[in-house]
Amino acid sequence: MTAADALLRLRALNPDRPVEVLVRYADAFAQYHEAADNLARNGIITAHPRTGAPLENPYLKVRNAASEILATIKLNTEGMWP
Repeated sequence: MTAADALLRLRALNPDRPVEVLVRYADAFAQYHEAADNLARNGIITAHPRTGAPLENPYLKVRNAASEILATIKLNTEGMWP
């Protein structure tokens, strides 16, 4: 689900909430899922693109930062999470 799709769903579920809050949640929601997909495909430890040395997948930090934002915003998200 893209951030735009998430925003449409959040607006329908939370018509009384400020749009800035919904946008922030939708952006973090999309970032979380993109990062989670990357981690599922490539793992937490991945190879450096130039040297091949093992390193922590940068998407781990993206997922964790998005998760923190999502946890602080209380919204109705019915049907958005599996």
